[in-house]
Amino acid sequence: GGQTVVTDSTFYSLTFLSQGIANNVSVTPNGQQSRAGGPVYAIQNATVLRYWYLKVKVTDLTGTGIPARIVVTDYLNKTAAIGEANGNGIYLKPLLAEIINSSRTIFVGNYKVGAEYPNYTTRYVPVVLDGNKEASVTFEEYVPVNTTTKLTVSPTTLRVGDAVKIEGSINTAKADEYVE
Repeated sequence: GGQTVVTDSTFYSLTFLSQGIANNVSVTPNGQQSRAGGPVYAIQNATVLRYWYLKVKVTDLTGTGIPARIVVTDYLNKTAAIGEANGNGIYLKPLLAEIINSSRTIFVGNYKVGAEYPNYTTRYVPVVLDGNKEASVTFEEYVPVNTTTKLTVSPTTLRVGDAVKIEGSINTAKADEYVE
């Protein structure tokens, strides 16, 4: 009678008898990998929302990970998700891919992914979320990252065997902020 939640699982067959969420759930009939994660069924008045993980790697022209704001939209340009990539430029989020009821399965997993960082934006990349997917978005220029860590090295020109002095500071904007 309640809502059933199934996460990170694989089944030979899966039928929901009540409302439910299937997050990263694959169905492998006869042990064979099926297209789009395999069929999930719902009976009577049950509706199942099927999610897959979207992992986005955002970098600049030099290949450096950027802690950018990630924007995921559907093909009608309606915002589906907004989040922040971590310090390495990685964003991971489960997104809705299918709505399943007793009469049909509606695929809603066509998305576009882009990134924003102050005064910089990427092009949007299409993603068909018919399973767990990885996407890469790249800023087309070097992006100077705002950081709470400052380091200076002197002298700036070195030879093998020279002494180096490294000084730095960490200036966080708020208490208990994680610095990577």
